[in-house]
Amino acid sequence: GHWTAIAGEPETFKAVGDEPLYRELASFVEAVRTRRAPPVSIGEGLLALLVVEAAQRSSRLGRRVTLEEVSPSIPS
Repeated sequence: GHWTAIAGEPETFKAVGDEPLYRELASFVEAVRTRRAPPVSIGEGLLALLVVEAAQRSSRLGRRVTLEEVSPSIPS
Protein backbone atom coordinates (compact mmCIF):
# COMPACT_ATOMS: atom_id res chain seq x y z
CA GLY A 1 0.00 0.00 0.00
CA HIS A 2 0.95 3.60 -0.38
CA TRP A 3 -0.34 7.06 0.30
CA THR A 4 -1.33 9.37 -2.53
CA ALA A 5 -0.77 13.07 -1.93
CA ILE A 6 -2.97 15.70 -3.54
CA ALA A 7 -0.95 18.09 -5.70
CA GLY A 8 -0.56 21.59 -4.36
CA GLU A 9 1.73 23.94 -2.53
CA PRO A 10 3.54 22.25 0.36
CA GLU A 11 2.95 23.67 3.82
CA THR A 12 5.58 23.98 6.52
CA PHE A 13 5.00 24.47 10.20
CA LYS A 14 7.60 25.57 12.69
CA ALA A 15 7.82 23.14 15.58
CA VAL A 16 8.14 24.71 19.00
CA GLY A 17 9.37 23.03 22.16
CA ASP A 18 10.69 19.52 22.67
CA GLU A 19 10.50 16.95 19.91
CA PRO A 20 7.19 15.02 20.36
CA LEU A 21 8.71 11.51 20.51
CA TYR A 22 11.19 12.68 23.15
CA ARG A 23 8.29 14.07 25.24
CA GLU A 24 6.35 10.81 24.83
CA LEU A 25 9.32 8.69 25.93
CA ALA A 26 10.10 11.01 28.87
CA SER A 27 6.45 10.79 29.95
CA PHE A 28 6.56 6.99 29.76
CA VAL A 29 9.76 6.81 31.81
CA GLU A 30 8.25 9.16 34.41
CA ALA A 31 5.11 6.98 34.64
CA VAL A 32 7.26 3.87 35.18
CA ARG A 33 9.51 5.62 37.69
CA THR A 34 6.63 7.03 39.77
CA ARG A 35 4.27 4.06 39.15
CA ARG A 36 1.54 6.46 38.02
CA ALA A 37 -0.77 5.98 35.07
CA PRO A 38 0.60 7.34 31.81
CA PRO A 39 -1.19 10.39 30.33
CA VAL A 40 -2.45 8.28 27.41
CA SER A 41 -4.16 4.98 28.16
CA ILE A 42 -3.66 1.78 26.18
CA GLY A 43 -7.17 2.18 24.77
CA GLU A 44 -6.49 5.73 23.62
CA GLY A 45 -3.23 4.65 21.99
CA LEU A 46 -4.97 1.77 20.23
CA LEU A 47 -7.71 4.09 18.98
CA ALA A 48 -5.08 6.44 17.50
CA LEU A 49 -3.47 3.50 15.65
CA LEU A 50 -6.86 2.36 14.35
CA VAL A 51 -7.59 5.86 13.02
CA VAL A 52 -4.28 5.83 11.12
CA GLU A 53 -5.02 2.34 9.77
CA ALA A 54 -8.50 3.45 8.63
CA ALA A 55 -7.03 6.54 6.93
CA GLN A 56 -4.43 4.46 5.11
CA ARG A 57 -7.05 1.93 4.00
CA SER A 58 -9.38 4.75 2.92
CA SER A 59 -6.60 6.26 0.79
CA ARG A 60 -5.83 2.90 -0.79
CA LEU A 61 -9.49 2.02 -1.50
CA GLY A 62 -10.64 5.52 -2.41
CA ARG A 63 -13.63 5.40 -0.07
CA ARG A 64 -14.67 6.04 3.51
CA VAL A 65 -13.47 3.36 5.94
CA THR A 66 -14.98 3.06 9.41
CA LEU A 67 -13.10 2.03 12.53
CA GLU A 68 -15.36 -1.02 12.73
CA GLU A 69 -14.01 -2.17 9.33
CA VAL A 70 -10.45 -1.93 10.65
CA SER A 71 -11.23 -3.64 13.94
CA PRO A 72 -14.68 -5.23 14.21
CA SER A 73 -14.23 -5.86 17.94
CA ILE A 74 -13.73 -2.16 18.78
CA PRO A 75 -16.39 -1.01 21.27
CA SER A 76 -18.81 1.57 19.88
